[in-house]
Amino acid sequence: MWKASRLHKDGIEFFEQIKYGLKYYFDIETTNVFSGNSYNIRKDGIKTQPFRIKIKRRDAVKRFYENIGFGNRIKQKKLETVISSIGLGR
Repeated sequence: MWKASRLHKDGIEFFEQIKYGLKYYFDIETTNVFSGNSYNIRKDGIKTQPFRIKIKRRDAVKRFYENIGFGNRIKQKKLETVISSIGLGR
């Protein structure tokens, strides 16, 4: 997710909430929130940067798929491909 650089603290807090919910409700462990050094300048001139977390364990990827998934069909299909490629089936 990309957020305006001026909202860096809010972006970190938001992802910390997501991280907590994944662990508490689904036992899905993730990395710490990270943003890297990349950025983008939008057409309106606002500098944005990405915020991300990664799922740590393969079995947790399957739990993510089974319990949460993606609303976007393209992303959901990619997730299904990952599940198949790591030998967890559907």
